[in-house]
Amino acid sequence: MALLALAGAVLAGATGQAVADDRPFAVAPGNSTPPAAGQQGGAPDGPVQVARAKARQSGKPVVVEGLTTETSQTVANPDGTLTRTENVRPVRVKKGGDWAAVDASLARNGDGTWSPKAVPSGVALSGGGSGPLATFTDAKGRSLSLTLPFALPAPVVSGAGASYRGVLPGVDLEVTVTEEGAFHEVLVVHDAKAAANPALRTLKLATGGKGLTTRTDADGAMTAAAADGTAVFTSPTPVMWDSSTTGTADAAADGADGEKTDGKSRGKAADAAPQGITVDAADAEKSTAKGPGHRAHVSAIKVAAGSDSLTLSPDAAQLDSPDTVWPVYIDPYVNPATGKTNHYVQVKEGCPSEPTYDKAQENGEGIGYQQYSSSCFGLYRSFYEFDTDYLNSSMVVSKSTISLVSTHGADANCKATWPATLKLTGGINGNTLWPGPGVVSTIGTTQVASANVNAGCGNKGASFDVTSTIRQYIDYPNLTFGLYGNESKTSTNYGFMRFAVNPTLTTVFDIAPKARPTWAPPRPRRTRPRRPAVRAAPAGSG
Repeated sequence: MALLALAGAVLAGATGQAVADDRPFAVAPGNSTPPAAGQQGGAPDGPVQVARAKARQSGKPVVVEGLTTETSQTVANPDGTLTRTENVRPVRVKKGGDWAAVDASLARNGDGTWSPKAVPSGVALSGGGSGPLATFTDAKGRSLSLTLPFALPAPVVSGAGASYRGVLPGVDLEVTVTEEGAFHEVLVVHDAKAAANPALRTLKLATGGKGLTTRTDADGAMTAAAADGTAVFTSPTPVMWDSSTTGTADAAADGADGEKTDGKSRGKAADAAPQGITVDAADAEKSTAKGPGHRAHVSAIKVAAGSDSLTLSPDAAQLDSPDTVWPVYIDPYVNPATGKTNHYVQVKEGCPSEPTYDKAQENGEGIGYQQYSSSCFGLYRSFYEFDTDYLNSSMVVSKSTISLVSTHGADANCKATWPATLKLTGGINGNTLWPGPGVVSTIGTTQVASANVNAGCGNKGASFDVTSTIRQYIDYPNLTFGLYGNESKTSTNYGFMRFAVNPTLTTVFDIAPKARPTWAPPRPRRTRPRRPAVRAAPAGSG
């Protein structure tokens, strides 16, 4: 089963002094208590003033602890400016009252279950036996548990992964927890004899927990919702894939052949991705539990929700086909409904109805012309939404940068560079599909060295100066940026790339000094302008 995861007080200076207006800052949950009265006339010093004073005195940056959240950190600089680093996904969580870096490594609990050491949502994996395979809990105590219809052996645990060997004859279960507390489970079916087992043909998972009701749509997507209808955990259409490494169709008419490896290209495979599938290829020739290989046969899994169960029906045609290459990987998929400020989505020309909002792809978010995988041939684009609600027009922005990390490039020449273009776009949501939101403006293009996984190129960085954009739209609560690759549809375009889901927006700014009273209650949330006007972009445009 893949992926299950899951302001403010006023900060003011002493009375009568010309101090910065720190009110716009959102104070992290649990830190909203007004500052204690100071010694001079009961006037408090807010966390920003305290951090600024320490930074000036030490000559080193000082973290404004009261403003730290799971996704953001504000630092006071010695020159009096402030630097805010905003992540799309959580990079820290509260543990025992202190912040700890996100760590998905599994540790054994007192009851024999296994949980990640530090992730945003509660996850507990089975230590073996007939109890739930996994139990997920959100911040409000609502929970969902999933129990397989067979007992589990004790897992072999390594890092963020748990391997349950021989859950059925010829079938293993591989489970991974992500840094979001997401949950990825794959049944590995090793041969046709194992696939013939009736226990595998229909998998009825018992559901439990509290405060949630599960439902499915026509495509098999699942939602676990609270009483008011709010989605707490979601699952797109679950999928399965085999280990095929050969295709049957000729290359596309436009000459698209495939990923460049040693100067040669591979022909285009015949299979098209089924409706609603949200799994990407593994950027490798061979299939693994992480995803289908370039030529794998991919099928959807039917899902039906009962009052206390989810019934999964793997594609019998694929399990019975003489053309199936083993092992086969069966991957039901569950994902959190985050409800956070920052979001992301990947859209695909070849799978235009595929929903991937806030659903991290195993290998990163794609951009450019994808011409080597057996599913979703065509253009990819990725979009990231950043919180900018901490800024307003009283602030002076001196620098703002978006930084990303490329995790894979189609070109096996590690020295080859390919373009990545950043654009300001309209907003994204759960209904964002191909071709993505309209474009507001093009910010810039940078050349990125290939991070080809198979050639061992390693990750590559990319950054964009967005200072003028942040200044122009400083009164907007959030901004969405689209990342585009080389979108020419030619056989020599090896510029397809993937990027990690967690880019950063780092902004250096100051606040114009003005006289402020002592601590006061939080101001009402500002009324913000509507989103920047977008201009429609042709489906194949860059």
